[in-house]
Amino acid sequence: MPYVSKPVIIKDKKYLDGGISDSIPIEKIMSMGFDRVVVILTRPIEYRKKKGNEKIPEIYYRKYPKLVETINNRYKMYNEEVEKVIQLEKEKKIFVIRPSRTVGIKRIERDIDKIQEMYDLGKSDIQEKMDGLLDYLKE
Repeated sequence: MPYVSKPVIIKDKKYLDGGISDSIPIEKIMSMGFDRVVVILTRPIEYRKKKGNEKIPEIYYRKYPKLVETINNRYKMYNEEVEKVIQLEKEKKIFVIRPSRTVGIKRIERDIDKIQEMYDLGKSDIQEKMDGLLDYLKE
């Protein structure tokens, strides 16, 4: 998560979570030639990211203009990737597991009832999709 995670340094290079630049790396995985791909999303089908406040990354990461640009365009890339996932799912090229509805949960949630609600929803959703998933994996 930007702003919370500290960069990891490997051989004098700084690294952050790749999800900043590629939230749903569907193009990468498809290019690797796998014949079965299961995508697990944390948001329901209708969710789209909105443009964020461009000033925050400019202030926080001012020494890294490419990172600022990436963060400021993240919503566009995410939304494009979601559309690609929907298309590939329709074509039965991938199998997607996602929440069936929105749960008002924060990235760093402390409300145990909301966490339990999300857990229960995940359990229920996968039980409903399990037969479809097994069929997809057998094809």
